[in-house]
Amino acid sequence: MWPGRFDIRCHDFRRRWSAHNVRYHGAGFDKRFRIWNYLPQSYLGGLYNMALIPFSVAGSVVVDEIFSGKTFLKFWQEIDRHDINIVWFVPTIVRGLMAIGERTHRQDKVSYRDRIDQALLGTAPIDQATKARFEEMFGITLLENFALSETTFITSENPGTIAARGEGTVGEVLPYVDVKFRSIIEDDDGKLREILVKTPYLMDGYLNTDGTVTMPDADGYFPTGDLGYIDDAGQLVLTGRSKEIIKKGGYFIGLREIEVMAAHHADVAEAAATPVPHAFYGESYVLYVRLRPGVEADAIKDVRSYVFAQLAKHRWPESVEAVETFPRTGSGKVRKFLIGTQQ
Repeated sequence: MWPGRFDIRCHDFRRRWSAHNVRYHGAGFDKRFRIWNYLPQSYLGGLYNMALIPFSVAGSVVVDEIFSGKTFLKFWQEIDRHDINIVWFVPTIVRGLMAIGERTHRQDKVSYRDRIDQALLGTAPIDQATKARFEEMFGITLLENFALSETTFITSENPGTIAARGEGTVGEVLPYVDVKFRSIIEDDDGKLREILVKTPYLMDGYLNTDGTVTMPDADGYFPTGDLGYIDDAGQLVLTGRSKEIIKKGGYFIGLREIEVMAAHHADVAEAAATPVPHAFYGESYVLYVRLRPGVEADAIKDVRSYVFAQLAKHRWPESVEAVETFPRTGSGKVRKFLIGTQQ
């Protein structure tokens, strides 16, 4: 379960689990706080969310086999069997449980509103339509957050801020965190700005795969690589990743916005836009979609028509392709650079 070469010196636990921080994350919880630990612990997000945080609030953790396809089939039974009352979801699991629920109609027989005290959601973006469908189907309110391994938690929703939700919102900035924004293009419209974070729980630096180290700036703010802004309701809105902004023939295009638009089609379960080089425009993108279970493959024609109708011509993808699955990391994030290579 534990990573073989995890160096705990990457974070200062004496600061991290201070009395103030434990009280904040543990508000409303007591020793009955029980979470089901089914995500891999070989990455820091899994370690924090499903091990250290429950321990910090004197909670209990049920350690089980790592999540797999068969876990979907026994998910709610395991919650019943172990008296789980706190569940950490990731978007992949949300979508999978919805797909099974639509087939079995289990949610019509059992409501989990009175069994689950808190349902937390993080690690990857999710559109509001999917979140709303899940909440209606299972009677559980999902509380979304935004966090990085190198910063821990930056924002969180709470029951009092649900009404302020919008597309891309991930809750209010936590009281011990400061954020600022840096424009990444000259003609910034206010939504293509990188989020920089300053927190007492920040890593000293982040080792990249190419051997370089990303460091905080001179004022102690760490570049997250995520784009966003604070809306009028005080919610942090995520609009994409800096790596997912392409310049097609002089126009900047945020690929996350394209994905959210495509996911609103009734036949689409999930969408992913991947950059591709282009001989004339410099770069463009291909839009891949997963169709909902039971939808005929021929439905991709209607999806294509919908996508092109929603976009100005200079924002059109090179193509819209249907795939059966998306390659993913252990925490469920889509590995976009591998889409298409496995077909």
